[in-house]
Amino acid sequence: MRLFGATITALDMAEETGGDPLVLIDEMVGWHRLMAARPHVDALADLTQEDTLISATERYATLRRFSSNFLDTFTFKASGSGSNLLAAIDLLKQINRSRGMHLPDNPPCPLPIVNGPS
Repeated sequence: MRLFGATITALDMAEETGGDPLVLIDEMVGWHRLMAARPHVDALADLTQEDTLISATERYATLRRFSSNFLDTFTFKASGSGSNLLAAIDLLKQINRSRGMHLPDNPPCPLPIVNGPS
C-alpha cells in the first residue's frame, strides 16, 4: 500500500508541476519496484473477486483441521447483537471438543439449510 501511495504522490506531483509522470514515478518509487509488485497486486485483486463462501467450501478439509485450534486460541467478544454469534462460537467449540458432527435443531445463529442428496 505504501508503494501505491508513493505512486499516487508522484502522479499528483506530476499533475501539479507539469512534470513527466513516468519520470517522477521512476524517481520517487522506482519503476522496477512498481513492476515487481504487479503479481502481488494482481493476486490481491483476484481475492476480492472470489466468493468467500465458495472458497471456504472448497477448502473445507483445511479449515476443519485448523478451526478447533483457531477457536480455542482466541477470546471472542461482542456487544448486544453479537451474543448469538458468541453462542454459536461456543457451540462450535463444544462440538469440536466432543468430536460431534451434528448441530442441534435450534442453533444460536440462523444457518442456511444445506439439503443432502434426495
